[in-house]
Amino acid sequence: MDVEAVEAIAEEEIDEFSEPVPASFDNQILHYEDGEYNGSSTLLSKEDKALFNDNPLIIGLFERGKMKGALTFDEINSVLDESDLESDIIDKVYEVAERVGINIVGDFDGVPEE
Repeated sequence: MDVEAVEAIAEEEIDEFSEPVPASFDNQILHYEDGEYNGSSTLLSKEDKALFNDNPLIIGLFERGKMKGALTFDEINSVLDESDLESDIIDKVYEVAERVGINIVGDFDGVPEE
């Protein structure tokens, strides 16, 4: 899936929110522009960012997950396939997602997997 398709899906999902996103939250989101993420993420600690080598795909994944409240296994696996991470670091992706309050779901039926 290309960037435009992902952004289009994200915009549709954002439009479904009944409440607007607080303006202060915008400063915490990485914006994708010209093939790279810019802005600064405050969601992850410096240690977490260092763990993932400031990988913009991984950091962007966490930002999308936090904004939506959840990520699907397919979303995570898609990013992990593109990232060159060792298996112990891949396990940390799931640990950090859980720690920062991102639910991991099988699909977006709205119900987190138990």
